[in-house]
Amino acid sequence: DVLDTIENNQESSPDERIYLAQHQLFDQIPELRNDICIPDYVGLVDGSVLMLNAWFGPAHTVSCLHHDPHHNFLCQVIGRKYVRLYDENQSEFLYAHPLPSCHNNTSQVEVGNADLESFPLFRNARARELVLQPGEML
Repeated sequence: DVLDTIENNQESSPDERIYLAQHQLFDQIPELRNDICIPDYVGLVDGSVLMLNAWFGPAHTVSCLHHDPHHNFLCQVIGRKYVRLYDENQSEFLYAHPLPSCHNNTSQVEVGNADLESFPLFRNARARELVLQPGEML
C-alpha cells in the first residue's frame, strides 16, 4: 500500500525517502476525485478544474525554493507543512537559475543552508512563514 509505505518511510535518509510530486493522481484513479470538494472561488473553466495534482511525502520532506508557473491552492490533508513565501518584489535576492535553464523557476540558494558568500543578496530577502495544519488551505 503506497500510503503505508510513505508513512513508514519517515525515518529513512533523504536519499531513500519516497515523494510523489505534482502527480495527476485523480486522472489515474478517478474514484478519488469524489473525495474532493472544490470551493466555488477556485477558477473553473467550462465546469472543470484547470489542474488538480497531488503530493505525498513523509515528514521532513523539503522542496527547493521555487515559484510555480500557475496560481495554486495548497490544501493540507494530513500532517503539517511549513511554507516560506517570498513576495515577487524579493526576486532580485533569490538567485533564480539563469536562462536558458529548465530550472529557471528554481533558486540556486539552498534556503536551509544558504551560501551567503556565493549569494550575498539572499540575506536581504524577506519571507513570510507559516505552517499549514490538516484541513487548511493556502
